[in-house]
Parts: sequence; structure tokens; C-alpha cells
Amino acid sequence: MSADYQATEKLNVNLNATYNMAEAGMSGISLTEPFAPTPGLPLDIFYSDFEGRIGLVENYSDLEYTQINISLGGTYDFTERLYVTAMTTYSDFDSDEEYVYGDESGSVYYGSLGVGYRF
Repeated sequence: MSADYQATEKLNVNLNATYNMAEAGMSGISLTEPFAPTPGLPLDIFYSDFEGRIGLVENYSDLEYTQINISLGGTYDFTERLYVTAMTTYSDFDSDEEYVYGDESGSVYYGSLGVGYRF
């Protein structure tokens, strides 16, 4: 969602808001061992529980993320050519599960300030 408002002849204000929810998962994986393990080799331990380990993919692929971004900014024209612009943003990211890359959830505020000249 975005809104743009000309408050005065020299001041323009804008607001942006975004909400995103993503969900994904896998189910019904059916794989067989690529080859029979040779006893005593390092891969023997891995392949001894091949089906159990592949079954974990279904659990680890059950992901859900939400993200919110809200920005408020504006531009003020000192003259027809010289202006200043400012913006501040709040961003929140939430991951329902921590087993893929750890806890990815967090919030941040950031902003910018700039001076411009139109040629």
C-alpha cells in the first residue's frame, strides 16, 4: 500500500506499507539409497539410517515467514531546484521455526536524509 500527499506547495509526504507471509513445505518424499554401503567406510554410518535422515527433510522444510515494512518520508523544496528528502523505515521479520539457519527473527529501524539539486 502506498500513499502520497502534497501537504503544501513545497512539502510532499509519502507512506508505504508492505505485509508479506510466505509458507512452504515438502511432504511425501520417496527415495532409495543410491548404492549399498560398504561396511567400515565413512559413509556406512550415514547410509545405515538413510530413510530416517531423508525423512527429516519433511520436518525441516516446514517453513513460515512474515515480514512487515512501514516507511514514512517526505521531500521539501527550498527552491525549484534545491530540495531535501528524508525517510524512516520500520522493518520486522518473523520466522516461526529456528532449525534451518537459527533464529532469523528481528526488527530494525533505519532512515536516510539527502539533499538534492535538479539540473
